[in-house]
Amino acid sequence: MNSTKKYNVPALERALDVIELVALHENDLSFSEILNTLNIPRPSLARILKILIDRGLITKTGDRGLYRLGMKLI
Repeated sequence: MNSTKKYNVPALERALDVIELVALHENDLSFSEILNTLNIPRPSLARILKILIDRGLITKTGDRGLYRLGMKLI
């Protein structure tokens, strides 16, 4: 089935934006850095990160709470 219409799923796009941002940085990123770079509402970003962590796609590191790619994406 060929369709020229483009359908968006905003929550999925935001989650993929988070993964891409974290993947592009050598250093781990803080919640604030992700928030300010992507301009995602704070509650939405918190939910997205929780899901990505639960799925093993993102890892939250140590006491500082920084984020990096999870083992499933390395």
